[in-house]
Amino acid sequence: AQSSAWGPLRLGIPGLCCRRPPLGLYARVRRLPGPEVSGRSVAAASGPGAWGTDHYCLELLRKRDYEGYLCSLLLPAESRSSVFALRAFNVELAQAG
Repeated sequence: AQSSAWGPLRLGIPGLCCRRPPLGLYARVRRLPGPEVSGRSVAAASGPGAWGTDHYCLELLRKRDYEGYLCSLLLPAESRSSVFALRAFNVELAQAG
């Protein structure tokens, strides 16, 4: 019988059924406040000073984690600034420890 990451696949055979993914994390993520609840919007987070922070993250990553920098360049342009920020945060945490 074939199986997936969540259990056996449903093949129409009695006794085989799909298990559902764990709901604990999903339920918690659904309850997180979004921009409409918290009052902040994405436009406010990417205001006029955002270029300086993006440039700082990019340069920090390029200097301290060159492989991560190169891998981040392969991602779609609209998600690069977020990835640069997360990877730069990781670099700063590694430097602090």
